[in-house]
Amino acid sequence: MTPPPPTPLAAALRRMQRILCIAGVVLVIGEVGAALVLSTNVASLALAVVATSLLVAVQVLVLPRVASDPDRLVLWVGLSYVAKILVLLGAVQAAKVFDGDVRFVAVSAVVVVLVALGVEMWVLVRARVPAVDPKS
Repeated sequence: MTPPPPTPLAAALRRMQRILCIAGVVLVIGEVGAALVLSTNVASLALAVVATSLLVAVQVLVLPRVASDPDRLVLWVGLSYVAKILVLLGAVQAAKVFDGDVRFVAVSAVVVVLVALGVEMWVLVRARVPAVDPKS
Protein backbone atom coordinates (compact mmCIF):
# COMPACT_ATOMS: atom_id res chain seq x y z
CA MET A 1 0.00 0.00 0.00
CA THR A 2 1.38 3.41 -0.91
CA PRO A 3 1.53 6.13 1.71
CA PRO A 4 -0.86 9.05 1.33
CA PRO A 5 0.51 12.13 -0.41
CA PRO A 6 1.99 14.74 1.91
CA THR A 7 -0.21 17.58 3.02
CA PRO A 8 0.52 21.01 1.55
CA LEU A 9 1.88 22.15 4.91
CA ALA A 10 4.21 19.14 5.20
CA ALA A 11 5.49 19.74 1.66
CA ALA A 12 6.05 23.42 2.46
CA LEU A 13 7.98 22.55 5.62
CA ARG A 14 10.23 20.12 3.75
CA ARG A 15 10.86 22.81 1.13
CA MET A 16 11.63 25.25 3.94
CA GLN A 17 14.17 22.85 5.46
CA ARG A 18 15.98 22.50 2.13
CA ILE A 19 16.05 26.25 1.54
CA LEU A 20 17.27 26.90 5.10
CA CYS A 21 20.15 24.46 4.65
CA ILE A 22 21.16 26.12 1.38
CA ALA A 23 20.83 29.56 2.98
CA GLY A 24 23.04 28.40 5.86
CA VAL A 25 25.81 27.39 3.46
CA VAL A 26 25.50 30.68 1.57
CA LEU A 27 25.62 32.63 4.84
CA VAL A 28 28.77 30.81 5.97
CA ILE A 29 30.41 31.59 2.63
CA GLY A 30 29.35 35.22 3.07
CA GLU A 31 30.81 35.28 6.58
CA VAL A 32 34.14 33.97 5.31
CA GLY A 33 34.16 36.64 2.60
CA ALA A 34 33.24 39.37 5.06
CA ALA A 35 35.92 38.20 7.48
CA LEU A 36 38.52 38.37 4.72
CA VAL A 37 37.43 41.84 3.63
CA LEU A 38 37.20 43.19 7.18
CA SER A 39 40.39 41.41 8.35
CA THR A 40 38.49 39.81 11.22
CA ASN A 41 40.40 37.38 13.41
CA VAL A 42 39.91 33.64 13.09
CA ALA A 43 38.19 33.31 16.48
CA SER A 44 35.44 35.72 15.42
CA LEU A 45 34.95 33.91 12.13
CA ALA A 46 34.81 30.52 13.85
CA LEU A 47 32.26 31.77 16.38
CA ALA A 48 30.14 33.31 13.63
CA VAL A 49 30.20 30.07 11.63
CA VAL A 50 29.30 28.00 14.71
CA ALA A 51 26.48 30.39 15.62
CA THR A 52 25.16 30.29 12.05
CA SER A 53 25.26 26.50 11.99
CA LEU A 54 23.50 26.21 15.35
CA LEU A 55 20.81 28.75 14.47
CA VAL A 56 20.03 27.01 11.18
CA ALA A 57 20.08 23.62 12.92
CA VAL A 58 17.61 24.80 15.56
CA GLN A 59 15.27 26.06 12.87
CA VAL A 60 15.53 22.92 10.74
CA LEU A 61 15.09 20.56 13.71
CA VAL A 62 12.05 22.37 15.11
CA LEU A 63 10.10 22.43 11.83
CA PRO A 64 9.11 18.72 11.83
CA ARG A 65 7.99 18.93 15.44
CA VAL A 66 5.80 21.92 14.69
CA ALA A 67 4.20 20.07 11.79
CA SER A 68 3.73 16.77 13.61
CA ASP A 69 2.09 18.18 16.72
CA PRO A 70 -0.15 21.19 16.01
CA ASP A 71 -1.44 21.12 19.59
CA ARG A 72 2.04 22.05 20.82
CA LEU A 73 2.84 24.58 18.09
CA VAL A 74 3.30 27.46 20.52
CA LEU A 75 5.54 25.32 22.74
CA TRP A 76 7.89 24.36 19.90
CA VAL A 77 8.02 27.87 18.45
CA GLY A 78 8.69 29.29 21.91
CA LEU A 79 11.43 26.76 22.60
CA SER A 80 13.05 27.54 19.26
CA TYR A 81 13.12 31.26 20.10
CA VAL A 82 14.65 30.53 23.51
CA ALA A 83 17.28 28.32 21.85
CA LYS A 84 18.08 31.03 19.29
CA ILE A 85 18.47 33.65 22.01
CA LEU A 86 20.76 31.34 23.98
CA VAL A 87 22.89 30.69 20.88
CA LEU A 88 23.13 34.42 20.21
CA LEU A 89 24.06 35.20 23.83
CA GLY A 90 26.56 32.34 23.93
CA ALA A 91 28.23 33.46 20.71
CA VAL A 92 28.54 37.06 21.90
CA GLN A 93 29.90 36.01 25.30
CA ALA A 94 32.36 33.61 23.65
CA ALA A 95 33.53 36.43 21.38
CA LYS A 96 34.24 38.53 24.48
CA VAL A 97 36.10 35.67 26.17
CA PHE A 98 38.23 34.85 23.12
CA ASP A 99 38.89 38.55 22.43
CA GLY A 100 36.98 38.40 19.17
CA ASP A 101 35.02 40.98 17.25
CA VAL A 102 31.70 41.00 19.09
CA ARG A 103 29.97 43.11 16.43
CA PHE A 104 30.96 40.70 13.65
CA VAL A 105 29.59 37.71 15.55
CA ALA A 106 26.41 39.50 16.64
CA VAL A 107 25.65 40.92 13.20
CA SER A 108 26.24 37.50 11.63
CA ALA A 109 23.82 35.86 14.06
CA VAL A 110 21.16 38.53 13.59
CA VAL A 111 21.44 38.19 9.80
CA VAL A 112 20.91 34.42 10.13
CA VAL A 113 17.76 34.94 12.20
CA LEU A 114 16.41 37.50 9.71
CA VAL A 115 17.16 35.22 6.74
CA ALA A 116 15.45 32.29 8.50
CA LEU A 117 12.37 34.41 9.17
CA GLY A 118 12.38 35.61 5.58
CA VAL A 119 12.60 32.04 4.28
CA GLU A 120 9.71 30.99 6.52
CA MET A 121 7.58 33.88 5.35
CA TRP A 122 8.42 33.37 1.67
CA VAL A 123 7.76 29.61 1.69
CA LEU A 124 4.53 29.84 3.67
CA VAL A 125 3.17 32.69 1.53
CA ARG A 126 3.82 30.64 -1.61
CA ALA A 127 2.40 27.41 -0.14
CA ARG A 128 -1.16 26.51 -0.90
CA VAL A 129 -2.11 25.66 2.65
CA PRO A 130 -5.86 25.58 3.29
CA ALA A 131 -7.12 27.86 6.02
CA VAL A 132 -9.17 25.00 7.46
CA ASP A 133 -7.84 21.47 7.78
CA PRO A 134 -10.83 19.21 7.01
CA LYS A 135 -11.10 16.20 9.29
CA SER A 136 -11.95 13.06 7.36
